[in-house]
Amino acid sequence: MTQLADADLVNAAQGGDREALASLYERYFDAVYDFAARMVRDRDEAADIAQETFLKAMNGLGGLKQGASFRGWLFSIARNTALNRLERRGRTRPLTTPGGDGEELALDVVDTSRFSSPQEAAEAAAAARLVWEAASALDPRQLSLLDLHVRQGLDADEIAQALGITRNNAYVLLHRLKKAVESAIAAYVLWKQAGERCEGLAAVLAPAAAGGALTPAIRREVDRHVERCADCRERRRRLAPLAVFGALAPATPPPGARAAGLDQLLRQPRPASPARPAHPTPRQDPVSGAARQGFAAPQFLRAGALLGVAAGLLLLALVLPFSPLALTRDGGSGLRMGAPAGETPRPGGSSTIIIPVSPSAPGASATAPPGGSPAAPASPSPGGAPGGTAPTPTATPGPATPTAAATATPTTAPSPGVTATATPTASPTPCTPAIGLPPGTGGLTIPAGGQASFQLQNATGCPAGFSLAYGAAWLVGPAGGTVPAFGSVTVTLRVDAGALPAEEGDYPTTVTVTGPANSFTLPVTARRGGQPPQLLSASASCSGGSRPMATFTAEAADDIAVVRVTVAFAGENGPVTLDLGHAGGTLWTLGTQTSLAGVTQVTFTAYDGAGRTAARAVAPVSCGGQP
Repeated sequence: MTQLADADLVNAAQGGDREALASLYERYFDAVYDFAARMVRDRDEAADIAQETFLKAMNGLGGLKQGASFRGWLFSIARNTALNRLERRGRTRPLTTPGGDGEELALDVVDTSRFSSPQEAAEAAAAARLVWEAASALDPRQLSLLDLHVRQGLDADEIAQALGITRNNAYVLLHRLKKAVESAIAAYVLWKQAGERCEGLAAVLAPAAAGGALTPAIRREVDRHVERCADCRERRRRLAPLAVFGALAPATPPPGARAAGLDQLLRQPRPASPARPAHPTPRQDPVSGAARQGFAAPQFLRAGALLGVAAGLLLLALVLPFSPLALTRDGGSGLRMGAPAGETPRPGGSSTIIIPVSPSAPGASATAPPGGSPAAPASPSPGGAPGGTAPTPTATPGPATPTAAATATPTTAPSPGVTATATPTASPTPCTPAIGLPPGTGGLTIPAGGQASFQLQNATGCPAGFSLAYGAAWLVGPAGGTVPAFGSVTVTLRVDAGALPAEEGDYPTTVTVTGPANSFTLPVTARRGGQPPQLLSASASCSGGSRPMATFTAEAADDIAVVRVTVAFAGENGPVTLDLGHAGGTLWTLGTQTSLAGVTQVTFTAYDGAGRTAARAVAPVSCGGQP
């Protein structure tokens, strides 16, 4: 069976085949553990996450759509489980940590067999620690996607399935992620190796690297140097950081973890398959149906004989249309109880309440009087005369008692003087709310610094708690909430412009909504750019003295970022262009020993990251008397 495809094993496991379930476990446990270990960097917690992932998968296997990738679905469960753990206990972990057995969890070791030549393998092994350091500093959601795609081998279709987005969106997301991460990791490795490999790069970075962190400013310096330095450019090409990351050796589970997890998994009760009803339908013969469900024990049949007649009359009350307990079919998926008199139907929905009915269900039965004689439900004597008594039928073996797990205890009204001794015992129906989006809800597109909202609906009669997980650090919103019974809530999301990449473009991610019984994702796209910068103010002034000075001040803003502000004028010796320095926020200034004698106009120009510009001309102040 171990040679079967995932789809065949899933089909068998959905039908209750424990050997197929064990084969899926053995096939993917090590990979799930390796993924979890790189996320949480703790041996024992990674084993817990792997075990929890397979338990969730077993319980939800019946809902896996035919044709869907089991691997992608399984890793989406593992990813959500690991991210939830990280959110609960904080994200900081060392790169290597000792496990409960004292063995170190090493995550920066390269599998040298993955390289075609000893030289490539040696270079990869030398860079492995720095590559892992840089990768582990990523946002956990980015790291998880990078690991699933590069190390675990999930393709765009499987990533799309895991995130609940289209394949095209997944392809764009992965392309941008790999490009950005590869550039960042390469810059980090070159920066760390600057003193060893290139004296020129070390000299360039010495003043900027005092803080000991790869800031955007340091990264820009690395990029500028690499463009000028042929040796560093060649080293960056040979480094291939994603190839090194993909060749990092899998983390090994603690001894016995795999076997213990499989034993625990197989001890779990098998969840009912949605394609195979857990109980016979009311149209089945109750006796044979009960026997197929394992209720043929002699003591059960004796109890059925005592309660047979009362059960038969109760069943009659359930199906007669004029009875207060009348039930009607609901498309074969269950039964529904007529709305009580005076109840107002809910707008847009049925006035009935769906309730499951199964023969021999625990928690609801007819009560027999002492002495072993079955008592029939009370009914009026002929003519309705007061004091009439209900006939006592002969006790004969009858069908097993059909019972309804209802939310109330309905009873028939007896004639005066008649005591009813057979009453169905009420058993509350478990409420499992499922939340969802209104029909037609599409993905959200939010500008940098802006916000947008979506609705969550609850179509069940009990409140539904939910949690939210965000696919990018720049997407900000609530951690969760509660949708009231038969109600809805509005969730507002915001794009943090400071955390969004500075480059102009669209940045896709998702928000994952997890409720008590289901989860789903909503695509979200942050959009940066599209507008030219604005020059809010500009001024030029002079100060007298033997050494003439000119001061230029401007306030500039942009929907992305202002990257440069210049001032230009016609000087004594020809055109002059000067760069202003960024003083923080929207303020740009420059004070310089420059003569503006005879200058009647200076022009300020602001540039954004996309190359768009805005210009403003002003007249200098107090500059006419300069020599």
